[in-house]
Amino acid sequence: MNSLLIEAPTRQAASESRKAFSVAVIYDTPLANEQVNRAYSDILREFDAQESVCHRWSFAALEGSDQGDRSARLAADSDLVIIATVTGHDLPLRIKGWIERWLSKLDDRKRALAVLVGVVSGKDLTALPVRQYLQHAADESGLSFFASSFVLPELLQELLTRPEYKCVWLEDMLRRNAPLSPAVPPGH
Repeated sequence: MNSLLIEAPTRQAASESRKAFSVAVIYDTPLANEQVNRAYSDILREFDAQESVCHRWSFAALEGSDQGDRSARLAADSDLVIIATVTGHDLPLRIKGWIERWLSKLDDRKRALAVLVGVVSGKDLTALPVRQYLQHAADESGLSFFASSFVLPELLQELLTRPEYKCVWLEDMLRRNAPLSPAVPPGH
């Protein structure tokens, strides 16, 4: 896994303010959340953070408008927001809506947006729709942007590269953390 690197000025601003380094994590699956746990340790070391606060929400938790508004406010106060997903596909509309809500709440303080994406071994991260969307959002909002990837487990790689498995039900299964047993897709 590539480490997420953050600019030195952001590190300096975080330490000068003497407040805890704050991170908001939005993830689609338990696997993506687990990968954030690994990257989170690296980020804390990079910032030499003595104290940190981490807020986490799954994509599913953000469906409710109350939770979405509360999380957008907390994320707006964070030094870093990480979007973690097991696919490089475009984000669901409700998550894009949440991102727009979060961005509308930002002030002029220096912040960063990072994406952590699960990829099939050898796949180029720069061409993925999720990365392109988040890079554009960061650029438009004046945020520093960082992208990193992790290699998906072999069974997921196999499933995601088979043409007959490229469908909505697979992504739905991954998001619900269903058991990963090779099964025949519905209707086949």
